[in-house]
Amino acid sequence: MATTGYVIKSLINLIKIRSIRYASGITFVPSQADPSLGEISKMNLCQAINNAIDIAMGSDSSTCLFGEDVAFGGVFRCTVGLQEKYGLLVCIIIKCKLSYLLISA
Repeated sequence: MATTGYVIKSLINLIKIRSIRYASGITFVPSQADPSLGEISKMNLCQAINNAIDIAMGSDSSTCLFGEDVAFGGVFRCTVGLQEKYGLLVCIIIKCKLSYLLISA
C-alpha cells in the first residue's frame, strides 16, 4: 500500500510540474532582421566574438588584444585567424607572474 501511495504522489507531482511548465503561454517567435542593415548570417557565440573583434581591429588601428593564447586562437578559439590578418604585434602574448597569482587566488 505504501508503494502505491508513493507512485500516486509521484504521478501527481509530475502532472503539476508539466502543467506549470506549459502554463506560461509564452511562445518564441524569431524576429526578422532589417535587410537595410547589411548582410546577415547565422553564427555561434565564438564566431560572433571573432567577428566583433575583427570589425573593431579593422576600424581602429589602435585596437590590440592581450593574453597568453590570443595569437593562437585563445582557449575557446574565438580569436582564430586574427594574427594572420593583423599581425603578431596586435595580438600580444603575455606570460606574467601576476596572472598565475590571480589564477591561484
